[in-house]
Amino acid sequence: MKTIVLIEDNISIKETYVDIINSSKKFEVIESFKNCKSALKEIKLLSPDIILLDIDASGMNSIDTIKHIGNTFPEIKIIVLTKNQHHKFVFDALSSGVLGYLIKNNELQIVKALEELEQGGSPMSNTISRMVVESFQEYQFKELSKRENEILKLLTEGKSYSNIAEKLYVSRNTVKYHLRNIYEKLNIYCRDEAIKLVSSKKRHLRTA
Repeated sequence: MKTIVLIEDNISIKETYVDIINSSKKFEVIESFKNCKSALKEIKLLSPDIILLDIDASGMNSIDTIKHIGNTFPEIKIIVLTKNQHHKFVFDALSSGVLGYLIKNNELQIVKALEELEQGGSPMSNTISRMVVESFQEYQFKELSKRENEILKLLTEGKSYSNIAEKLYVSRNTVKYHLRNIYEKLNIYCRDEAIKLVSSKKRHLRTA
């Protein structure tokens, strides 16, 4: 069973998340906190597999908080819970190392998102996925082939290797082969850097 630390300052929402997650057979909320400041003191001892973070309740600079957790506890996966859909904040958060970005509007989908995370995906609410897709569609990488651009687009949407392979009717090994080529051609090393690169290209197009 995967263990979870929940950081959420709204008592009603917190209780809803805890009840839904703990009713599953795969995940368990082992502790909850009102803000990041109090959570950071206990995370090392608790050693959770996943942190669900209400970024609006961080009590600290949001992006710096994410980076601090990621740098201090790189083995822990982070999913952001928020109402914030501002473009810059979304891409800054995704670029800082979070593996999921969920808008608070459907708590019942939380277990599905956690399952997607454990399957290697990056769960995102529909509005966030569309934002990422629109950003990518504004810029195609000339260094990449058509198929490589397709795979990079799906990767930055949060799709897992298996999801990409299924959608493009190829094997996971083929996806991995293309990703190695993509990373080498773009001089990047992971999904987070790919999202950051797409975001920076979009900002460049807007100011050009």
